[in-house]
Amino acid sequence: MTAVKNTLLIANFDSGVGYAWSLIEDFWIAIDKENKKINRDSIICYPSISKIAPKIIEAKITTLIHDFNNKSIKQILKNVQFILKNNIDTLYITDQKKRSYKYAIYRLFGIKKIIVHDHSPGIRKNKNPIIATFKKAVANIIPGINCDAAFAVSPYITRRLQEIDALPNNIIYDITNGIKIRKASKRELNTSEVVKIVSVARLTPYKSIDFSLRALAEAIPNLQNKKVHYYIIGDGPELQSLIELTHTLTLTNNVTFMGKLDHTKVIDQLEQCDIAIHPSKGEAMSLAILEYMQSQLALLTSNNPSVCSAFVADIEGVTYEEGNISDAAEKLQLLIQNNQLRFCLGAAAREKVITHFSDTLMMDKFIAAYVTVISA
Repeated sequence: MTAVKNTLLIANFDSGVGYAWSLIEDFWIAIDKENKKINRDSIICYPSISKIAPKIIEAKITTLIHDFNNKSIKQILKNVQFILKNNIDTLYITDQKKRSYKYAIYRLFGIKKIIVHDHSPGIRKNKNPIIATFKKAVANIIPGINCDAAFAVSPYITRRLQEIDALPNNIIYDITNGIKIRKASKRELNTSEVVKIVSVARLTPYKSIDFSLRALAEAIPNLQNKKVHYYIIGDGPELQSLIELTHTLTLTNNVTFMGKLDHTKVIDQLEQCDIAIHPSKGEAMSLAILEYMQSQLALLTSNNPSVCSAFVADIEGVTYEEGNISDAAEKLQLLIQNNQLRFCLGAAAREKVITHFSDTLMMDKFIAAYVTVISA
């Protein structure tokens, strides 16, 4: 009797890490369901295990401790042993290299398919595009080092895989991130004196909440007949320095740090706000942005294409010149002052999410791509 083949679902972090990894867990569960239909199985390997998500436990997926992404030569040999011991023939990897000599080694020991799901944020640039393109063109003809499929979480990431990573088009799958569509709350035109602004982010330098605080401080003196309050949802290493910055900018009466909230409380807060500002230096396809849009908030982001790709500027949201605090302050002031503009932007943004960014659409594309890859 032939042993059941396994797909290895490789975690980059401890099992207790949340944030966007909740979405990765949904993909793991979807893969496992498809595997079981065709007499395959799945294993999740974590570099360490603290607390396993209830939905993973409920799905009854095997979980093991193994740091597969460790880059040492010794670890590669351990990975080979792990592959052989657990009868693995497919690797599902998140945010790792799309081509590597390691992949060629793993193929010698039974790996037939390698899928890399690219959620990594930000813009990439080739320092010397001609040389980089030549090197990658050569790499594309070397047997075994390319992944067999690259899943992209947004059209922007698809272009990045094509133009920067120079992967063949036939192995790139556009599986744009999506969110669960909620019943629309009744949002009326807000004509009150107080306008509520919100950001949801892990408080790290990359998310640039300090930028939005500085833009707000510059906008406030120019407001006419309006008051503002800014709600910051999330925690992280920058919390204390951001609190100190609110004092420096004399914003203590205008800002509330709400800490990390569960998803239900986050949505409740979004529904009470008018404007969302997302000052991140880069994204892949931000779930926070999609939630802002679904909640019919007037959205403000930079014009960085990795951040603003989910919406059409001036129709479904507003952009400012990346890094330009004065431009951000001016756009923020416009949104605060113009009740009708906020209402129209929010309505258009929600419609965009419904038609383009539902979790159902995302998962249908994901499952179809996975089945295509492992069946080829």
